[in-house]
Amino acid sequence: MPELQKPASELPNQHPELDGAPKVKIPLFLYICIKAIKMPGRTSKGKLVDIRDYPAIGRVEYHASLRTSSVRISVAPFRPVKVTIPLGFSLEKAESILRQRLDWIQKHQEKHSHTEARRTLFLPGNEFKTRFHSLVFQQTDRPGLRAELRTGIIRILASPDIALEAEGPQAFIRKVIGRALCREGMVYLPQRTIELAGQHGLKVKEIKVKDMKSRWGSCAPDHRITLNAHLMRLPDTLIDLIILHELAHTVHANHGPHFHALLDRICPRNRELDRQLKGYSPTIF
Repeated sequence: MPELQKPASELPNQHPELDGAPKVKIPLFLYICIKAIKMPGRTSKGKLVDIRDYPAIGRVEYHASLRTSSVRISVAPFRPVKVTIPLGFSLEKAESILRQRLDWIQKHQEKHSHTEARRTLFLPGNEFKTRFHSLVFQQTDRPGLRAELRTGIIRILASPDIALEAEGPQAFIRKVIGRALCREGMVYLPQRTIELAGQHGLKVKEIKVKDMKSRWGSCAPDHRITLNAHLMRLPDTLIDLIILHELAHTVHANHGPHFHALLDRICPRNRELDRQLKGYSPTIF
């Protein structure tokens, strides 16, 4: 485990011009909190302190966090196993706990493997189309990987040395596709939302389209609706389901009986369509 940074009192004086300034004592707990905020690499999710590989479960990332008082293990698709430990907790003890949970981890990795298998591998010869764009690949003498987004075309330009099947290039291609979907969504989704709102006597203040990671849509208390650009990958009936769901939230903020009564009225097939929606994911395509 890396050494903890020394307190300010033990560090060399980097500002001798301030030697005559009055000293202010900072309580220890407040000093720790300030260091946690300012320490490079620290986020609300904790600081990465170690990465280890295990034959049975692959890569594991160990994160130390001020926000946890116990050891937490998380398994998610497309990500290494993550172990979050309290700040100062022994890595050896954390590893011992990890080994005790190997069966549980492998069970969830097996479950997530079916999800991961649904992800498309974007390669030349594998056709992929959005509503209004086709993905094409072009080999170029210019080193590296880049993209051009034109009307109807998502063009990926790669030099011969680029391994397109690798994780980095695939993530780049997905990001470009997300940009194309945003363009499509900005043309179609606001107009469709206005149409459906007018049909059912509902009002919306503003409509935004974003490349979102988890939700298909959201509605703020002031009736501003945000829709996921990846709705453009769904059938029309499912797009309307999400839009009507968010429009219903302009009347009822929660998912109580009044909300469901309104959704049943404006989208009678919502329960059937919701089951179909479970076959799609904003991040898996």
